[in-house]
Amino acid sequence: MRIKKKQIGMICCIAVICVITYANSLGNGFLIDDQNIIVKNDALSRPDAFSAAFLGQLMPNYYRPIAMSSFVIDYFFWKLNPFGYHLTNILLHTLNAVLFFILLFILFEDSFLSFLSSIFFAIHPLNSVTVNYISDRGNSLAGFFMLCALLLFYRGCTQRKTQPYLLGYGAFCIALLCRESAVLFPLYLLCMFAVLYNRLTWKKIGIMVGIGLLISGTYIFCRFKFLPLSSSLFAETSAMFTFENFSAFIHMVIRYFALTIMPFNVCFFRAITPLSFDIPTISTVLFIIVCVFAVITDKEQGKKRWFAVCWFLTGVFPLYKLMVSYRKDIGLVMQDNWIYFSSMGLFLMLGMFIVYLRKWIMKPILVFISSVMILFYAFITFSTNRFWRDTPTYCNFWLELMPKNIIASWSLAEFYYDQGSFDKAIIYYRKAIEDGKFERQGALIQDVRLISIYNNLGVLLFEEKRYEEAMACFQKVIKISPDHDAAYHNIANIYFINDDIDKAKYYYNEQIKRNFKHVNAHKMLFRLYLKEGQRHKALYGQLTYQYLQKINKGGIRDEQTLRKYLKVSKTLTQLGNYFFQEQNIIDAKRCYQAAVFIDPDNYVGHERLGQIYNQEDDKQKANFDKAGDIQNKEDNIELGTVLEKHGFFDAALKRYNAALTLDQENYIALFNIGNIHMRRQDWKQAEAAYRQSIAVNKDFADAYNNLAYLYLKTGKYILAHEYIDKALGFNCSRRFYYLDTKAQIFLAQRNISEALRFIKQAKLNQQNVPGQILKGFNEFWAEKIPETRDFLGNE
Repeated sequence: MRIKKKQIGMICCIAVICVITYANSLGNGFLIDDQNIIVKNDALSRPDAFSAAFLGQLMPNYYRPIAMSSFVIDYFFWKLNPFGYHLTNILLHTLNAVLFFILLFILFEDSFLSFLSSIFFAIHPLNSVTVNYISDRGNSLAGFFMLCALLLFYRGCTQRKTQPYLLGYGAFCIALLCRESAVLFPLYLLCMFAVLYNRLTWKKIGIMVGIGLLISGTYIFCRFKFLPLSSSLFAETSAMFTFENFSAFIHMVIRYFALTIMPFNVCFFRAITPLSFDIPTISTVLFIIVCVFAVITDKEQGKKRWFAVCWFLTGVFPLYKLMVSYRKDIGLVMQDNWIYFSSMGLFLMLGMFIVYLRKWIMKPILVFISSVMILFYAFITFSTNRFWRDTPTYCNFWLELMPKNIIASWSLAEFYYDQGSFDKAIIYYRKAIEDGKFERQGALIQDVRLISIYNNLGVLLFEEKRYEEAMACFQKVIKISPDHDAAYHNIANIYFINDDIDKAKYYYNEQIKRNFKHVNAHKMLFRLYLKEGQRHKALYGQLTYQYLQKINKGGIRDEQTLRKYLKVSKTLTQLGNYFFQEQNIIDAKRCYQAAVFIDPDNYVGHERLGQIYNQEDDKQKANFDKAGDIQNKEDNIELGTVLEKHGFFDAALKRYNAALTLDQENYIALFNIGNIHMRRQDWKQAEAAYRQSIAVNKDFADAYNNLAYLYLKTGKYILAHEYIDKALGFNCSRRFYYLDTKAQIFLAQRNISEALRFIKQAKLNQQNVPGQILKGFNEFWAEKIPETRDFLGNE
């Protein structure tokens, strides 16, 4: 079946109407899960973000690497501008509507029916959740690849070639990596083959569907065995097959039909109750019976009716399990976006009913009725889009529809907490706690989300210095989840503030029992033991704290390696550090000497000994190369950094050059060499080193910054501006320093107004900047430009 000009015009019409209907959603923001999946997900900006997505690290409770990879691409182009993410969702949905039109047209050769069904799919409010909710991207992506797979299988049937089938299975596999619901694809494929049965033998149909079922079965096995799972999705449910549940499932199916006809108050999810024979339900059932009877008795509809019904039921029957177990915090529940793909069957039924009316009414009237319905659904969708503008707007709308809603209340609490509106945040945290408790079958059930909600509320109350209320929240957390280590840490902090040292130590130790790698617990114990004069325990706390910091930076991968690092030589080195800080040079030197005697490669011990010998003016022994030839570039750079920090530049250069010998393209070593030459005002050598570093890593913003500072010092202001602008082009955490450099260049050019502008920008980008550096920054600019006192906070 060829697509002609008439069908191309219909496709363009579908695309334009769909984009116009959702155009006002482009100004919407991030909300609900978007915050954790996109806004607060630093992994999206990692260089290895794509591999992390396929390793299941970006979305821990699910395995949807293609969907997460699409967010990585969006982040690359749009960063945290929600406009781009919404645009992608709209374009994907538009593509799905177009592909649905093509599928129907090639199957049934009815342009009017295909157009009506696909335009309803495109603009109907039932699908507005998937389009507006950025985190539901996997739904539309899976739909896209499944539709592509179906069209490829159709091509294989008509051309009798093997390649389209192979590509179809490939598209199916990609759909599985978008969303778990794609496991149903073989059943949708069977629906299509049932229409095409006169072109294929049942044996061939059985083989192709069987291969699809084998792929789905393999995927399900791998999900259970190896990959991240949504615990609620696959959780066992006691007494799942009850009359109450069956009745609620029938109610859910009727509700989907009702929303198709009168799509008011479509939302993310809603509680569903057992079927009750009230007037709205009876009216809906009667209308469904009339429509189904009209379609079934129309002989011209033929296999279309069975295709539509089977397509819809394929996606609906598996929802029984989800209805019962997916949102245990609410009970029985339905999500309007669950039937995004299977809703195509509903819209085909709706289109068939309008086509059926051709027998009874004139064509102009039929076109008028169709146009009114399209405008009606488009208007409701256009109006619904505005509710997704931001978290308060949507969650308040959602709470009106479903007052007992833990997700909406929790989202509002988190939103107001981030905004600094603590009073409102506390109100919604408490509401979320109440919403998370409900009775079912005579038993009180508490949602697992209450653990995080109680903990977050406790942290907020702690910040507000309402310690007793915070303590009660943390105790609730421990009662629900006895192994929640963060709650023990927070309780210990409260006791520490109240000078109850014994209880603080008890809870810090309890936390360490549950999470040995928690850095701050060891740090706090070190402070407490040191305060009490228990130096040996304080030393162990300090040792563990420092090495756990290395774990967090990726230097130590597991506890076994940690124990290896806590060997005698290292312990002696840290003990020497303790005595050195106490100005006990004699004992410090003995510790370091013993450390390097046991482990000749202990270069930190050698460096410390060198400092002591240097202070004792023993130049012969003050040799920082005692550690020998370190056959590790990272260790050479680390030792070089320590030496540079203490002013031993020649020794540091030896270490950096040793690192370059091991790795000629080590841009960090080149950068550090440039820093040493910069300190010595050897501008030519520094420039060469920085340029080599940039040649190896063109994205190394610090090298551009330092090169700009070098040109500032040498009076080459044009080059200074050029390189600092390149540094500012990288959106990284050190932006504060680059803005400061930019301001200094303008200051050197006597352009005070521009310097002030960049100082203000630097002030706004000072997160995570050490206090000592900030103090120096404030003092420098207060001296150079007195006007900065007004916004830098200088006395």
